[in-house]
Amino acid sequence: MIKPSKKSQKAPVLPTQFIHDGMVWKISYIPEKGECLGETHLNINEIRLWVKGIPEDCVRETLQHEILHVVLRDCMFMINESNATPYDLEESIIRITSPRLFAIMSQNPILREYIYGR
Repeated sequence: MIKPSKKSQKAPVLPTQFIHDGMVWKISYIPEKGECLGETHLNINEIRLWVKGIPEDCVRETLQHEILHVVLRDCMFMINESNATPYDLEESIIRITSPRLFAIMSQNPILREYIYGR
């Protein structure tokens, strides 16, 4: 499945779930190749990652990518693009997503350790 990097030589603890806004999200690692590296299923609170032959760093980044889909799911309707300058739109996205991503990483130490190595 996922092999340890040469640096650590220790197999990472794979997070199997995380909590966001009081809801448990499942993380599934599929040991085969997929059409993409990951999918987020918002209707069933699940992230799926295809890991066969994928370097560990890529799996970690993909997991973070999918978590951003979770964060943005609830935020996109809050952004009013019609009157926003590109800077205002960027600032709105960051203002909305940053505390949510921070909360996910703060409240889920196994997930944080896996993605960031600390």
